[in-house]
Amino acid sequence: MPGRKRLIILGVVAALVLGCVILMRLRPAAWPPQSVSWAAMSGELDLLKRLEAAGASIDTPDPHAFNWTPLMAAIYHQHTNVVQYLLTRKISLDSQDRNGWTALMWAIMEDDTNTVWLLLERGADPALTNKVGMTAFGVLGPSPHREVLSKWLNEHRRQRR
Repeated sequence: MPGRKRLIILGVVAALVLGCVILMRLRPAAWPPQSVSWAAMSGELDLLKRLEAAGASIDTPDPHAFNWTPLMAAIYHQHTNVVQYLLTRKISLDSQDRNGWTALMWAIMEDDTNTVWLLLERGADPALTNKVGMTAFGVLGPSPHREVLSKWLNEHRRQRR
């Protein structure tokens, strides 16, 4: 009986995690279509530029979206056009979301090697830790690019010392 109970609990946890992942992928539709967060999550670069020109901050974390910065949102939703633009602006590369994750950690998690390289070249800190004590190295997981990403992280960690 204890084994069956454990399986039921694991099944419920798995269903909750899957539901959260699906919700996170669909979430941009819930944002007001004139917000910086929505523009970043939706890949609306022209809107993002218009909002910035009107005085909106393109570096402010959104408390309604996991405390993500627009950069984190664009990385997670794989809008490289927005990521490329944001990396040309004066923004903090080492901001942390409500779980302590940085843009670099999200880029590694999304297996976006181009963004990882750009973040590291612009000075993102691979040694920052999230709320569970994990650094960017801990996010590598089973990536097919694990070897090269690990090499880059080590090189940039040494350069920061």
